[in-house]
Amino acid sequence: MSAPFSNGTEFMFWRERNCERCKKNVEYDAEKDEFIDHCNIEKALSLGVITGDVPDDIIERMGNPMDFSCPELEEEE
Repeated sequence: MSAPFSNGTEFMFWRERNCERCKKNVEYDAEKDEFIDHCNIEKALSLGVITGDVPDDIIERMGNPMDFSCPELEEEE
């Protein structure tokens, strides 16, 4: 485990460029009163903000975090 970003700003930039534009983004289901997480990368990064660590397999899936481009991004229409 390690941290793919050196600070919270880099994480926020990644999230804005990728997760917030992705149709797999977390959404809130009001009827069930719960959040639905569709992406393991987003889930691991959000947890990593709290713990300071992200699993190595997630970092590998991200490619180079410093290019701020998620290879698994599925843009919303």
